[in-house]
Amino acid sequence: MSISEDNEAHQFIEKYIQQREREARANPGSYTTGLALFTALGYVYMVVMLLCSLALLAAIVWGVILLVNNSFFRVLFFRALIILAPVALALIWGSLLLCWTILKVILRLFFWHVPSPGGMQLPRGMAPRLFQLLDQLARQFQIPKLSGVYLEPNFSAGVVSLPTLGMIARHRHYLTIGLPLLHVLNAEQLKAVLAHEFAHVSGGHSRTLNWIKVTLRIWEQLLESFQNDEGRDFGWLRAFFSWYAPILALRLHALQRSYEYAADRTAKRVAGAARCAEALVTIHLYDIWHSEILNPEVWKAAKSNPEIPVCTNLIDAYARGIPTDTASEMLKVVLAEEIDYSDRHPPFAERLALLGYSPKQPGGDAIHHAPAIPLPVTPEITAASYYLGATAREAVNFLDHVYAEIIREQAKGPTRPQVRAR
Repeated sequence: MSISEDNEAHQFIEKYIQQREREARANPGSYTTGLALFTALGYVYMVVMLLCSLALLAAIVWGVILLVNNSFFRVLFFRALIILAPVALALIWGSLLLCWTILKVILRLFFWHVPSPGGMQLPRGMAPRLFQLLDQLARQFQIPKLSGVYLEPNFSAGVVSLPTLGMIARHRHYLTIGLPLLHVLNAEQLKAVLAHEFAHVSGGHSRTLNWIKVTLRIWEQLLESFQNDEGRDFGWLRAFFSWYAPILALRLHALQRSYEYAADRTAKRVAGAARCAEALVTIHLYDIWHSEILNPEVWKAAKSNPEIPVCTNLIDAYARGIPTDTASEMLKVVLAEEIDYSDRHPPFAERLALLGYSPKQPGGDAIHHAPAIPLPVTPEITAASYYLGATAREAVNFLDHVYAEIIREQAKGPTRPQVRAR
């Protein structure tokens, strides 16, 4: 593909996502229903093709039976048997292959494995204040209580919805939350983050996205099997899914971005615009500072001395905070960034605009008398101290051990864990 063709494809993708995102934000219910129907189209196509193949096979068999029972055509039939037999066998073999392909697709929906959360599991007794907040939010959002909470070394938080049987049964919800995040936010800011994540569960976002993602992955694997020439060269299947799978991926991408806007609006209503904006800015800037400045320095020191407690050093640096001048420059840079349509999250500036804290609204309209965008402030009492208490130290020790294991396993040029905010 030439550079001009590549640019045209990139422009088409951006324009397509923009159009679909506007549709999703203007009428989220209709867009989600339309995408669900479009997702089901793949299964409908497979079933229709199967029925057509079986109907053609049945017609051939029925025709053969008529010929054999007719004395006039019987002689002609046996003369033509050499030609008809290979055709009939090819149709039978093709139909059986198609049946097996569809059966595997159906079985994957029942037995598709979604990875379980990792990290340190947090029992209820070790963080009663945190679980009290989680139970309160669960009642407020009218969702089942969480089935588990896990601490991870990531600068993010999220509710992972795992189906009990493939993609069709009820889901269990697990909270994964980065320990670094707990050390840079205060209690109210953490509530804003959790409200955003609970909004995804309450709105059915996780379940819808899981189903569409698994379906998309099934079709992508089907295309890969065609490309790997595994003996299933159904040209009409290849042609359809070569068109269908990329369009489904783009529509899914637009839905994910619209879900983020919806969760932000819900979190704003629950926790307030100020706390949401503070949390958003703090996580975003600390994530950049961590990934580009702090983490490389700490990891370089740990590489030379594996006994250095990586997580402890990171937590100590978070406590000192980002220098104000550095934070101000970082904020200017991220506000001026161009929209990245490969990111499932909306642009940072547009998310702030939704909260009333950006100089521009999504689409470019200026906000008059908008409040100043808050810079990160080191909390007097971190969310880790307030919600975890003494367990926070245990979690740091646990992650120190995790990092030490990584250093030992990757002694020859280790790859630093890169974390991105959600």
